[in-house]
Amino acid sequence: MEPRAAALAAERWAGDAIAVLRDSIVKMRNFASDSIEFADADLRLHLDVATISANPFMRSIGAVIEAALRASFRLSAPTEEAEREITIAAHERIVDAIADRHADAAAAAMMNVIFNGLRRHGAAD
Repeated sequence: MEPRAAALAAERWAGDAIAVLRDSIVKMRNFASDSIEFADADLRLHLDVATISANPFMRSIGAVIEAALRASFRLSAPTEEAEREITIAAHERIVDAIADRHADAAAAAMMNVIFNGLRRHGAAD
């Protein structure tokens, strides 16, 4: 569902949506990857993508599973510096694709972020 939300966000964003998403990236860069603040910034980006998609179903699903996502993001947070940079760059690719209104690239970038999180969590083996 998140890749579809990213694609819709690329098609529908308006106003300061990109600035809001970029703010989450800045916060991810400013906090240690094993911190609550990093996880919250990561979560905020994902929830904001759902909101920007302008699809009420996408946003409501995000709200329902917010606590589970927060816990998952803490568990799958990158612990090594190289992984941290890969993670942040992958999130930046989501935002860049949305900003460029490239729906397919936004969906693919979101899939990449999800897969890498699963890999770090050990669920993609």
